[in-house]
Amino acid sequence: MTVTRAPDPAPHDDPPRYDRTVDPAEKIIASQAWLDAAAEPLQRAIVGLYERGGKVGQRVEDFLHGKYIGTPLHPILVTIPIGAWSVAAVLDLMELRGRKDVRAGADLAVAIGLVGGMAAIATGWTDWARSGDSPIKRRVGFVHGSLNESAFLLYAGSYLLRGGRARATARGLGFLAYTISGMSAHLGGTLVYKEGLGVSHTAGQRPPDEFVPVLADADLPENVPTRVKAGEVPVLLVRQGEHIHALAETCSHLGGPLSEGRIEGDAIRCPWHGSLFRLSDGYVLESPSAHAQPCFLTRVQGGQIEVRPGRSPD
Repeated sequence: MTVTRAPDPAPHDDPPRYDRTVDPAEKIIASQAWLDAAAEPLQRAIVGLYERGGKVGQRVEDFLHGKYIGTPLHPILVTIPIGAWSVAAVLDLMELRGRKDVRAGADLAVAIGLVGGMAAIATGWTDWARSGDSPIKRRVGFVHGSLNESAFLLYAGSYLLRGGRARATARGLGFLAYTISGMSAHLGGTLVYKEGLGVSHTAGQRPPDEFVPVLADADLPENVPTRVKAGEVPVLLVRQGEHIHALAETCSHLGGPLSEGRIEGDAIRCPWHGSLFRLSDGYVLESPSAHAQPCFLTRVQGGQIEVRPGRSPD
């Protein structure tokens, strides 16, 4: 087989395609171009904050993206406020029916939700800031995060009022915040399940199980990212000395073409959002990707480079 050039990256600034979804909320939010006036500067500010932090900022961002656990951290942390505030809502309803003995439990649940909510908000905004230039992701994500912030502030107010005479107002604020958080959760599901934010963009690729020839050995230059295909799956080849490294060419973060990326020592950096992957095993060296790149075993047979899925024992 012969080497093929990477296709042009899918345009991220295309206007939203409203026929791609039947979700009315997504349609409405995605069409509100005025949101960009607040969303775009906020994305730049968040990214700039981490970049100004140097190595420390990079490590903090890596942690918040979920690099160290190999999966996004935000979906894990959101279970804390959602679960705690669900308990608080139930206990507040019980209090309305005359159960005064549940007050302490409701107040504690609200407090736990606030602590977990701070962590969930930090990871959510971090993921969103690196979500690319898609108007849909930018606008829906901005509204999703803003609703979460609103729910958090309402719960904070509810907690402060629970120790005084305004307990009925505190419960009302809690019920309102819980409703808002539910609306936000719907948009969060849209971002993940419809827009693919936070999922691995290599998950659906199925290369051949056996070694297949992809390129003549003589045609692979030193330290030049080269795109080939194993079956229908794009593969990245990089020759470094005696080693030929092979990774999935589609970036797991948001589908960027790694063959257009930059070699940095024994790693390659995605040209779209800057994720850095180790060539030998696809390990994420720098986020925003939390998912390692699938890697391939390589060999040279009859002058042809052959690949199959697998990780080198080296």
